[in-house]
Amino acid sequence: MSDDSRTVLEIDRDSVARYFYWVRLWFLLPKFGWRFANEQANRLQYWIENDTLRVDEGLWWLQRKTIPLARITDTNLVQGPLERSFDIWCLCIHTAGQGTYRPEAVLRGLATPESTRDYLSGAIKKAVKHSRS
Repeated sequence: MSDDSRTVLEIDRDSVARYFYWVRLWFLLPKFGWRFANEQANRLQYWIENDTLRVDEGLWWLQRKTIPLARITDTNLVQGPLERSFDIWCLCIHTAGQGTYRPEAVLRGLATPESTRDYLSGAIKKAVKHSRS
């Protein structure tokens, strides 16, 4: 879904729910694990609005991140062995002035990770150009 000021990044929620269940919840809540994993996957939202990347995530502790696109310095697609088994990728977002190499945000389970990374790179270049003018 896209308009001039907001672009929603599509998430493969079924794959992310399976990943959350097997990686995080199966040993804690075998009876209710699927329900919580699906709810956690459904709460993930990633979108670009104006010159910012917005991230909503969390089941018990909701996190809402707003990252100016002009501050993003690096984007990495990562797929470890567990993600590979669930056919999901993580798009790691790194920013300037953070002080560590931990990502500012991790966009997990994007439906089209490569094209999303490319789209985000274009939006970052546009935001940097806009901030300098």
